[in-house]
Amino acid sequence: MLFMGFSFFLGAEVIVSGIINFLTFMLVYKYSRLISIKNLHIEIIEEGMKIFNKRKNAKTIKWSEVYSYRIQSDAYFQSFFLKYKGGRIALHHDFNNDDDYDAFLIAIEKYIKLYNAKVIGSGIIKERGIYARVEARIIAVILVLILISLPFFAWNNNSGLAIGSLIFLYSSSLFFIYRVYMERKD
Repeated sequence: MLFMGFSFFLGAEVIVSGIINFLTFMLVYKYSRLISIKNLHIEIIEEGMKIFNKRKNAKTIKWSEVYSYRIQSDAYFQSFFLKYKGGRIALHHDFNNDDDYDAFLIAIEKYIKLYNAKVIGSGIIKERGIYARVEARIIAVILVLILISLPFFAWNNNSGLAIGSLIFLYSSSLFFIYRVYMERKD
């Protein structure tokens, strides 16, 4: 009965959209602890790295256990990913934070180069970022084609595509294309 009363004033689509948004918010709120922020202390030593967490003891990762690493910048974070025998580590750094993250990246690349010079055969591989991959270039080309052709289809077919949707689509697509272009340029 309550749903019917609101649907008279708002419309069924608005109510369904509101319910979906509310449920999405509740899921994100419930599982946000899985992606929470932690303060870590990382020591880079000759044999590998030691990661200190407030809750657990130090975890040591030896260079011989590391497969690859990746450094990637985005709009809000600079990220460092490390794949090793026991799993993965992802560190996301906020640009507004004044700490020694840049010194950490310089030091870890230095120690990885030293380790790769000592090891005969396959060492630690530096992976390309998400915007430097071939898949990103293919997606960027597809987005360019969509951005060029979308106005012709939307206005010729009177599809009623909302201007807000177009603004969101164009701004996010142009940001992605710009990031791919900047990675390609470097």
